[in-house]
Formats: sequence, C-alpha cells, structure tokens
Amino acid sequence: MTVRPPAGFPLPELVLVANRVLTEEAEALRTALEDFSTAPRPGCPWTQDDKAVADHAGPEAQGRARLLRYTRHQAMLIYVNAYDHLLTLARALGGDGAMPLFSHASLSRVVREAAVRFA
Repeated sequence: MTVRPPAGFPLPELVLVANRVLTEEAEALRTALEDFSTAPRPGCPWTQDDKAVADHAGPEAQGRARLLRYTRHQAMLIYVNAYDHLLTLARALGGDGAMPLFSHASLSRVVREAAVRFA
C-alpha cells in the first residue's frame, strides 16, 4: 500500500531528501567499486589472494583458485543485490510522488544485510 498526498500537497521533505540521498549513495557505491576493481591498491586482500594462489601448483592449488573465483563471484552478486535494492528503495521513497507504508523497511533490511555480507 502506498500513500499519495492530496493534490497540491508535496511529499514530506524527509521523503524527498531520502530519495535523493539514496540515489546518490547508490551511484557512489557503484563508482567506488568500479574504481577499486580497475586498480586494486598494492597489498590489498585481492592482490594478496592472487599472489597466494599463483605461488602454488597442483590440484590443491587449482581447487583454491576455483574457490577464490567462486568467492569473488558471490561477492559481486551480493554487491549487485545491495545496489539494486538501494536504487529500488530510492524509487519507492517518492520516486513517483508516493511513498510506501511498509515496504521501505523490507528494502532497507536487504540493503543492510547485503552490505554486511559484502564487507
């Protein structure tokens, strides 16, 4: 259920600001990850993991490399989940001139859970 103010009454300022801030945060999250993924910093866990896998040969090392690929893929899926729900939360809060009664709480929970798992 959504609430739409009567004609001539705008949504509360809090809803409009939340919409803008959530959209900005989603874009900042996307930009930060793109920057990191194109140029990891020396000594970061990403490069340390690459180095640890590259230093070994044999079936065990291949298994570790596969596990690392799966872990990185899962992290990317979690990130996309957080990003998608963050944008959806922004749209739900005033994107069309209305605001939800309850669904924003569910959306924000998914964003928080994904952010924690990604971290």
